Amino acid sequence: MTTISTPGIGSGLDINTIVSAYIDAQTVPFEARMEEKESTYTSQITGYGTMRNSVDALQSAIDTLTDTDNYGAMQVSMGSADYFSATIDTTATPGSFDIQVQQLAEAQKLTSGAFVADDPTGEGSLEISLGDSTFTIDVAADATLDDIKEAINDSDLNPGISASIVTDDDGAHLVLNSSQTGLTNQINITAYDATDTEIVDGTGLGKLQFDSSDVANSQMAETQAAQDAILVIDGSLTITNDSNTFEEAIEGVTFTVTDVHEDGDSTSITISENTAQLENAIKGFVDAYNSYLETSKSLQYTNVDAEITAALAGDATARMMDRQFRTVVSSVYGDSDFNSLTSIGITVNEDGYFDVDSDVLSDAVANNTDDLMTFFIGTDDEPGMGAKLQAQIEIYSGSDGILSTRVDTLTGQVERLDDERETFAERIETQEAQLYSKFNAMDATVAALNNTLSFVTSQLDNLPGVISNDD
Repeated sequence: MTTISTPGIGSGLDINTIVSAYIDAQTVPFEARMEEKESTYTSQITGYGTMRNSVDALQSAIDTLTDTDNYGAMQVSMGSADYFSATIDTTATPGSFDIQVQQLAEAQKLTSGAFVADDPTGEGSLEISLGDSTFTIDVAADATLDDIKEAINDSDLNPGISASIVTDDDGAHLVLNSSQTGLTNQINITAYDATDTEIVDGTGLGKLQFDSSDVANSQMAETQAAQDAILVIDGSLTITNDSNTFEEAIEGVTFTVTDVHEDGDSTSITISENTAQLENAIKGFVDAYNSYLETSKSLQYTNVDAEITAALAGDATARMMDRQFRTVVSSVYGDSDFNSLTSIGITVNEDGYFDVDSDVLSDAVANNTDDLMTFFIGTDDEPGMGAKLQAQIEIYSGSDGILSTRVDTLTGQVERLDDERETFAERIETQEAQLYSKFNAMDATVAALNNTLSFVTSQLDNLPGVISNDD
């Protein structure tokens, strides 16, 4: 039998075209369906992601609105920031004060007499104290001033004294710096010889002796005396502190002093209620809610005439979320003067967005933060509007919320489309091979029949008495 090497050569049919047309008839509509599904899923994923970002922003605004620190919060203002900084906590109360910094706290600094750098300082030990903390270093017979420096700095019991060596024209000097300020943190050094006898004559290690209560008769020199910070309030109340931070001078206020006033000068401070902080939190909520509404509307928009359909048009999740949020913010809470958004100057306009009457809101914030706190946060028995909206938002936001779950589901559907394409491609490849096999078999059969016909015709033409029709 004749072998057909080119599809259709035996039968005269265009087998390649026939098979391609059959395959395209299945592939083209399949790919169209897949692309439509993928486009829909991808659009919805983007839509839910955009909605989730908007809801997360709204949640952040609600978190601020339900933060109790924003209700009755205090603020401090100063006539100048040149001499001190001031911070306040929730215990501060309104008031005005004149503050004078008379003295800054200083840390003590000591300098020894001159030593020959590489010579032994003398055998024994040094008992060193800083305030109530004491540590001892042992000094070997061949120890130098540098060895003493290292021993001081490396001691695990050192409460905060740093040692260094300064070399001038006279020789090497041991310099000790306290890391702690104030009169309660003074350095004292007692020197002992190898027999643990105190050295009082200034020889050997006795050159490093220092007594803060008798500086004039000490061996080391005090180049910076320890001193306390002094703060005077309203010209008559004096507070002394061993550091430059005053935490109890005025209840709820912490001062950190940085410079000293001239005699007779002072800086005024005023502590007042920070109504702007709460008002900004409420306006921040309004802005975030309006932004959420705008996002939600744009994602559900449909215009039949213009053939515009947004990503989440007709989506049940988006509609339910809108309805639930709207129910929470439009409800009445309690029976105080401020029991609804309308009562504090927040109304809904004809487009569904919030409008704020700043005068009404400012008056509410300035005069009754307790009722505002009850309205937004609620009580132990009944949550307020903000707390309820916060709980409702948590159902939809976050990695475990409904919006994230919908995104995960749609992402899985997109991935399954790839599996469908792969399965379809395998099936089409099999069908194509089967079609070529069948058509090629038919082609070979037709070719064989044509050959047989030609042979029979030729034989008949050669029989005696047979007259060809062509003659």
